[in-house]
Order: sequence, then structure tokens, then C-alpha cells
Amino acid sequence: MREIIQNSLDAVRDSGKPVTVRIFRMQVPSSEIGAADLARHIESALKRTRRDGYERGVKFFQRALKILKKRQIPTLAIVDSNTSGLVGQKWNALVHEEGTSSKGTMKAAGGSFGIGKNAPYLISGVKTICYSTRYLDRGRQEWFIARCKISAHRDPKQPGRELQHIGFGTKPKVVKDERAPPTRGKEIYRGFRLAEPGTGIFIVGSDIPESWISKSEQSLARNFFAAIHKKKLEIIIDQKRLDYETLDSVFESDKKHRAYHYYRLMRGSKPAYVEGEFGKFEVYLSTDEEGAPNRMAYVNRRGMMITDVRQFGKNPFHTSVGQGWAQYAVVVRAADDKTDERVRAMEPPSHDSIEYERINDRNHDELRSQLKEIQKKIEQLTLDALNRSGKSGETVLSEIEALGEEGPDGSGNGKGEQDLTIRKIRTTRKKTMDKPDGPGSEIIVAKPDIGRKKGGPQPPKKPSSEAAIKGISSLDRQRVMRHSNKIRVAFTPRADSVHFALKPAGEEPKRQRSISIKQATIVLPADIRADVQDDVVSIRAGDCPRVVVDLEVDDDAAYTGYEILEYVVPGGAR
Repeated sequence: MREIIQNSLDAVRDSGKPVTVRIFRMQVPSSEIGAADLARHIESALKRTRRDGYERGVKFFQRALKILKKRQIPTLAIVDSNTSGLVGQKWNALVHEEGTSSKGTMKAAGGSFGIGKNAPYLISGVKTICYSTRYLDRGRQEWFIARCKISAHRDPKQPGRELQHIGFGTKPKVVKDERAPPTRGKEIYRGFRLAEPGTGIFIVGSDIPESWISKSEQSLARNFFAAIHKKKLEIIIDQKRLDYETLDSVFESDKKHRAYHYYRLMRGSKPAYVEGEFGKFEVYLSTDEEGAPNRMAYVNRRGMMITDVRQFGKNPFHTSVGQGWAQYAVVVRAADDKTDERVRAMEPPSHDSIEYERINDRNHDELRSQLKEIQKKIEQLTLDALNRSGKSGETVLSEIEALGEEGPDGSGNGKGEQDLTIRKIRTTRKKTMDKPDGPGSEIIVAKPDIGRKKGGPQPPKKPSSEAAIKGISSLDRQRVMRHSNKIRVAFTPRADSVHFALKPAGEEPKRQRSISIKQATIVLPADIRADVQDDVVSIRAGDCPRVVVDLEVDDDAAYTGYEILEYVVPGGAR
């Protein structure tokens, strides 16, 4: 459905009016789709499939024969208007050709006619789609054809002749250039004729249940909220209208979905702009939306939601800002047709990701660098907004950017950076006289398995049930990265003072002493200090929103993972 509607948006005739797409169920007389003749081909394919032992295929063809015996065949229709119709090469790309597309002359086309056309066959009970179009070219033109896609089989009329897996339904005529000619004008069954220029796709044998209306509404709202909000698109599903006026009510029962936040964002804010060598983009962002998904979504110029995944290789506009902390939402959109065209070239046929490695005729390193430039500018915009709202510090940018793309040797291969294992650790109660908060203080020591070391933290005895308490963690949203001989730890402090040590994790044995830490250097913020005593790092964080600290360790302390052994002050959390 996504691809069909995207094709409709690409073919708009009057950009001052919305494209209208009607989706409805209808009953088609079996004679109008040549059901009797089609059934003979289905029977032949059934024999071949049964002989090959393909049980699922046998069941499908048996169900198809039952559908074709009905006098009225259930059909799902998708008909657009205020579009140009299937003119010229678009007809060939959609109806006849496999694996090709026709983008026409539109500079900002979001889809490609012909690519993705196989999706409707998945919901056709007889693997048959009917195409109808009306367009203006020296007068009114109306074309119609049916296309069936089943397995190769013997011709029921000439058993010695092998037929391919695709066939066409049309009026009996002499076939020229090995392509079935369309039925034209008044010869088309009235149920398939269009009242105005546009395209109709009829999915034969699609017996959709009643519940499909609400599900379709939600799915289409999630995918095309931008086009609907900007009044470029309206959809009528079985007489129920989804448009600018009704979009709010559809999302009313779908507020937990991420698309709801993107829709509210585009509806309620003006975009900022970022520009680089790759192109120019609009950036809509919000930092005060309750339940926001902490994601960055890309929406194309026609208004279809493409992706909001977090991987650079699938969505190069997404950054690591705020993962798991401040609530925010960002929508990115090409600001002009040229930029949109460049992004569109990186989309797969499903139009659900942006993959720069799909471009075969360009230098991938150069393209990646251009996209990284845009990504960093979007990231900075978001960080600035988070800082203004008081929901971040000047933190995440540095904790990620300081490592950046460079490896330990500065080669730029990124091998020096690695996200490492962070584990939640049970806490137990222990009294101490002088570590780390001064005489007589009582602290909670996390997971007491630090190896004994003279003068260092000693593993407490197993506490009694009366002594066991629930500790309040003072380190929130932890992130650990290894870079050369340093380990970078970033966290959000929940107490004025925090104390922690490091222990190997991952593949190495867990019963080891704590890692020897030579020095701790604060990266952010600049006005606090870190002290190290007996491999325990102590930081008076005050009211800092985020802390980033570099730990210098011995060269032999390069492990596949680390555990943070946390000291938590009871009642000290903010």
C-alpha cells in the first residue's frame, strides 16, 4: 500500500490540490476477469505443484479454485485522482516489465513506478491484479489489463506447450511485439472504468475482513502523516475519510506510536535548516514532548515517512544524542527537490531505509563524509535545543565526538571505539570508617567481589537479611567506551558525590581484582575534579546534568567488557 500511494503522490496533476486515494471493497462478476479460463491455468499449475510435492502451493491453488467458482469475486480497489495516470513508459514499467522503474520527469518523485509492484499479489487469492488508467493525450485515453502471476505450467489448451509464470487478461486480439494489448475505452467493464484521470489497481480475490478499516487507517496515518498534514494527500477508506481534518482523531487512539510524536512535531513547530555539501535539510525538533521516542525520522518531500532507525547505514541523519535520557523527537526532510533526489537514490525498493552504499557510481567514503557533516549539524541543533530546555548539558556531543571516527592511531578507521558491557549490580550494606566519604559514613558497596588489595576496598561478608537494603543508584544512563589505553565513562549523576571502580567483564574470568586506574581526568564539565584512591574514582558532581571522565589504565587492562562497581550513598540521590 505504501508504494501504491507513493506512486500516486508522484503523479500529482494539480499541486494546489491534494491527491485523493480511494480504497474500497467491491464484487466483480467472475466473467469480467475471465474466471473460467483462469481456473484452467490454476488447475494446470496445481497439477505441477502437486507433482513437485510443494504442499503450501497445493493448498494455495486449491483455495484459488474455490474463489474462482464464485459468481462474484471479492476485490480490493485502490483508485487515485488528481493524478496524471499511467502515461507512456509508466504503463510498461508497471504492467509489463520486471525489475525496472519509470520515474518520469518528476524531480522530486518519492517512489518509482514498477518497483514494489509485486506487493499487491501477496493479498490476492488468485495472484491476479487488474490495472486501469485514464489520462489525457489527444483526447481521453482509457486502458485496462489484468495480470496474473502464478508458477510455470503446461498450457491447458496445448498440453505440449510450456507457459511462463506471468499471463495477461485482455480482449482477444493479435498480439504484437509479444505484449498483450490493453482493453480500451467502452470495452472496459464499467466497474473498472475511472471517472477522471488517474490510476486504479484492483486486487482480485482479496477477501479483506471488516477489521481492516481501522488497521489500514492507523498504518496509513503513520506512514503519510506529513503528506496528509500538508494537505497533499487525502485517503477515503470504505467511505471513511482520512485527511487534514480527521488526522487528529485517528492518532487519538494511537498516541503510543512514534509517528504520533513526529506528526505533532511537524504540526506544531517551524523548521530550522542545516546545509552542507550533500544538500539542504529542514529539521523539526522538540525537547519537551512527554513520551517522545528519542529518535530522528526522515520524511521525503512527498510526505512519506521513510525511516527512524538508529543505524547510520540505514538512516544517516540519526545521531546518538540523548539515547535513553532527555526526551526529544526530530524530523528531517529535504529542503529542496535536488536534495530529495539525492536521498531518494539511496532508498531500496521498499522505501524504508536510506543506504548510501547502494550508490554504485560514487565514492562511498566521500558520500559518507558528506552525510556525516549533515548528521553532525543536526546533532548540534538538537544539543542546543536540549541545552536551552535545561534537559541536557554540553555533554553527549563531547562524549561521542571526542572519540569520533578516529582509532587509537588516528587512522580514522574507528576501531579504537567500542561500546562495552554495562551491568546492573546488586548492592549490599557495609560500614566503613574512612572510605570514601570520610569517618563514620555508611555506604553501599556494589557486588562485593573486588579482589583483596592492600589498602583498597575489602569484600564485605555476606549480609544478613536484616542488613540487606535496596541501594539508590547514583550513576544513571551509563556509557563506557575504550580508546587506546584510556577508558571513557559517561553517566548522569543522581547524587552530589559518586564513587566507582572498574572490573573486567565479558569473556575474561569475573573473579578478578579491580582494574588499576592510574589517573582520572574530567572531560565534562570543566569545573569539577576527579580523585583516584586505591582504584576507586570519587567525583563531587554537584548538580551537573552529565559527567564524562577519562580513566588512564595499564596497557594490560584491555578487556572485552567492563563492569562498573558502584558505591552509592544511601539517601544521597537527588
